[in-house]
Amino acid sequence: MKGLGDTIENFTKATGIDKIVDKVTGGGCGCAKRKEKLNKIFPYSHKPKNNKIIYHGVPKTPGISSATSHI
Repeated sequence: MKGLGDTIENFTKATGIDKIVDKVTGGGCGCAKRKEKLNKIFPYSHKPKNNKIIYHGVPKTPGISSATSHI
């Protein structure tokens, strides 16, 4: 899936909403254009943006423990 447009398309197909809209509009609803526009505005990224993981709002670098030694 590329983005939000694909998710909405899958939802409307699974619920049958797409068939109802096609009957009401005669098939000219503009769904394909809307889907592409939403995919461009809200794309899904499968790549991490950085190598940091957020734990409770505090960035941590993977592989480095945040635990401290108490003497």
